[in-house]
This record gives sequence, structure tokens and C-alpha cells, in this order.
Amino acid sequence: MPSDNDVQVIDRLNTELFAPMMSEASRERIRTPEGWRAAAAMYDSYRNETSVPLPGIASYHPAVELRPGLTAAIAVPEGEGPFPVFVITHGPGLTAGSSHLYRRLTMDVAGNGYLAITPDFRLAPEHPFPAGYDDMRFALGWARDRAAEWGGDGARIVLWGDALGASLALGLVLGMRDEPDAPALKAFVGVEGVYDFTSPMLANGSSIKWYPGDGGESVLRDKRVSPLLHIEKGMQLPHLLLITGNANYGVPGTLDLVRKLQDSDLPFELHALPGMPHDFMTFPELDGMRHGHRLLFESLARTV
Repeated sequence: MPSDNDVQVIDRLNTELFAPMMSEASRERIRTPEGWRAAAAMYDSYRNETSVPLPGIASYHPAVELRPGLTAAIAVPEGEGPFPVFVITHGPGLTAGSSHLYRRLTMDVAGNGYLAITPDFRLAPEHPFPAGYDDMRFALGWARDRAAEWGGDGARIVLWGDALGASLALGLVLGMRDEPDAPALKAFVGVEGVYDFTSPMLANGSSIKWYPGDGGESVLRDKRVSPLLHIEKGMQLPHLLLITGNANYGVPGTLDLVRKLQDSDLPFELHALPGMPHDFMTFPELDGMRHGHRLLFESLARTV
């Protein structure tokens, strides 16, 4: 059950953030990319400008150029490296969000001893698939080849994705299986993910139209876009860690992947935290976030 603190925090989030975002006026605004991005920006103060102390890290670099047109935020842990590398595929919706919106999570990851990298991949609809995929694929190669310059170990890479960012991240896992020189991943972390763009739960969402662009059904069913459709028995995959709250709309997508993995006899680790809302892993005021992070880093300590 949620702690007393979390009940109070969730009530405040519902009143100040979630309810306004779900109002009829807001629903109309988020039908445009600009409206969706404005709605995503409302999260900033609840994620990044709280009274919860920042973790101790060595340094934070908000805009490191990986290649022309592609930057990333990088947070460096304290202490002696080489550190395992943790690459964050941000949400929401592959049409909004940024490393700036994820700066607290990036620093929290570094506070747990990982070189944290959050790329600012190109967003739809201005840059539909495969632009974002290509940027994240480049970032993973950069992490393998250049992490040592930042104290990281490019042979130990964790890939995170949340919400539709999880679909992109798992799409990278499957897409890179076709590349003999692709970076090796030690673990995939899927947080409240949706892994199938053909799912009815996305049918009325704008991202279902913006991200695939004009590619039609072939793009929707591409393993880099809808990886759930391409999970098969016998696949060699990195450690799969799935995390969700049981009180948010990311649950069905996570359970769809769980069923597919079970049917395919593929191993995974699942944590569903009672009472936690969507995006709980990025709200520092929640005890549930801290518990989720403990589960995350305890799991990675065993596998990375």
C-alpha cells in the first residue's frame, strides 16, 4: 500500500497536474504537437524543482554534442570509474519531452553509480520514424565507443525506456540483433511501457499518427516500432526488467509484454508497485519512487 506521504503527494498530483491535463480543454489542446509538448512541460516542477535533495554526483553536462544535430545530457558519478553506462530513452509519446525534462532522473541514475546519458533524439511529427530510432542507435554506439572519456565502461550498457520511449528502447534491442557490430546491452529497463503501436489502447492517440509518419501499416508493424509483435522463442536478449505502478495506464502495455514473454519462454523480471501512478519513477517526492529505484538498482547490481 502507498505510504501516508504518498497518498498526500498523489492527491496533490491528481489535483494540480493530472486532473488539469485530463480536462476537456486540455484534451483538445494535446491534439496538436505544440499542445502535447506544453502539457508535457507541466511535469517539470514536479520532477525537477522539488524540495527533495539532489543526489551527490561529480558533474552534470546538459548538452554534450554526440554528432551534429544530436546532443545528450550526461551525469557523471562520484568516485572511481569505470562506471556502467545507463542510457535513457525519454518519454512522453516520442513527440515531446527532452533531456531537460529528465534532468533529475539523469542525476538520480548517476547518484547510483552509473554514467547516465539522456539523448535528445528527434521528435515526431517533424521527424517521424526512423529519425528518433536512428538517433538513439547512434547514441548507443557513442556510449560504447566514447564512454571511457567520461569514466564509463562501454561494455556494460543499460538501456531504459518509459511509456512510448520503452517501445523505442525495446525496438532498439530487437533491431540491433540484426547488426553484427551493434553495442551489446547488459539490461533493458521498461517502465510503464507500451510496446505495440497496433494496440487498441493507442488507437485514439495522436502519437499513433505522428510517430509512424506516412509509413502506414508496414511501419506500425516494424519490430523497431512494435517490438511486442516480434518476440519469439529462443531469442537471446539482455536482462529484461519491467517496472510499473498498478494504478496507471501503463499496466496493460506491461502485461501484454509479460504474456508474450511467458508464451515465448523468455526470462524477465517484473515489479508492479501498489498504488503508484503513471510516471511515478520520476517523481522524487514519492516514497514509491525511491522504492522503485531501489528495486531497479538492486536488479542491475546482479546483472550488469
